Amino acid sequence: MAAETARLRDVALDDKYDPSKDRIFITGTQAIIRMLLMQHERDRRAGLNTAGFVSGYRGSPIGALD
Repeated sequence: MAAETARLRDVALDDKYDPSKDRIFITGTQAIIRMLLMQHERDRRAGLNTAGFVSGYRGSPIGALD
């Protein structure tokens, strides 16, 4: 059996907001933000000038996005 060497990847804290990264580790709140950024980029590429809006109920976990 050949021994495989694990290769460490270069990681930065801002990777979670970089849409070009394929595999990242993030919280649920960070995932919502990333989804909004990815949708904005898709809209921009389609020639659309859109904005995002996040809303939640009182006590909602996404209330921290303000």
